[in-house]
Amino acid sequence: MKEEKSIAASVDADMPNGTYTVAWQTAGGDGHVQKGEYSFSVATKAQ
Repeated sequence: MKEEKSIAASVDADMPNGTYTVAWQTAGGDGHVQKGEYSFSVATKAQ
């Protein structure tokens, strides 16, 4: 069975509406660099 792994980070401030891209990089267990990126959007309703 393959071991699942994850990376987590927290954001300490409110984020304005918009689209953000997260670029990440880490070293695997064998020392090889692993990297990637993903985008997400923040949209809140006006009050």
